[in-house]
Amino acid sequence: MFECLSIVGKGAYGKVLQFERELQERENLRGIINVDKSVYKRWLVQSTKAERRVLEVVNHPFIVKLHYAFQTADRLCLVMDFINGGELFSYIAREKVFSEPRARFYAAEIILALEYLHEMSIIYRDLKPENILLDDKGHIRLTDFGHSKDEHSRNDRAFSMVGSPYYMAPEILLNKGHGKEADWWSLGILVYEMLVGLPPFYQENTKKAYEALLTKPLEFPENISREAKSMIRGLVRGGMDGWIDGGREEDERWGEGGVEEEVCVCVCGGGGVGELKIDVCFSCMLIVAKDLA
Repeated sequence: MFECLSIVGKGAYGKVLQFERELQERENLRGIINVDKSVYKRWLVQSTKAERRVLEVVNHPFIVKLHYAFQTADRLCLVMDFINGGELFSYIAREKVFSEPRARFYAAEIILALEYLHEMSIIYRDLKPENILLDDKGHIRLTDFGHSKDEHSRNDRAFSMVGSPYYMAPEILLNKGHGKEADWWSLGILVYEMLVGLPPFYQENTKKAYEALLTKPLEFPENISREAKSMIRGLVRGGMDGWIDGGREEDERWGEGGVEEEVCVCVCGGGGVGELKIDVCFSCMLIVAKDLA
């Protein structure tokens, strides 16, 4: 069914392979396959099923698209887009810092994706540069939904200890219960990293990083604009609502028009999310296959 072309890389749970498939219409499709070689773990199966549940119901230009889901004797397989621009993490590692307009553009697209997920009662819970892919036109795709919480009610609180060091909201770390504001915290940390080069509470030792997150104030280099600081503070203080409603002064709009208008100005010419004019080829696919044994 799929012809392996090359090994793209190796992940924590297996190899990433590039494959090609020819349909009846003789259309060549490219993608990657991640074959998990680990011993069976219940949490791995649960996270794969959670990812499938989310990807089956979402449809957004800034979220990776699920094409197929199937199971073999020893694997759960998710067939998704192959986004060939690489991870945002790689660009930060190579370029160290982004200009504010560039960081603002990425932030705007992430905001649209997160707002969509929250409207679908889904908390992402693992926003980090490694989970943000760039396509060949420079637009983002959120990927890896294994930590997501679906069917989340506004009044409910989630208590799972999930996420990644440096981007995990304090309420998750302290097991106090969390909601969608945990995603906005992570976005604030990510915007900081894009502008500074490292997360604000970065430590080589994970335990020390957690201590810094809980005890140290958020500090900025002098070259960061007042408007960018206001956005980041608002996101980590009260989530998106806190930033828009009370986390900034009226004149503290990050860039002309503000980041909340960035996508409409730069991507879709003033239209809504449904009018995004992005020429994306969805013939590329990704298979994530995870061993059950």
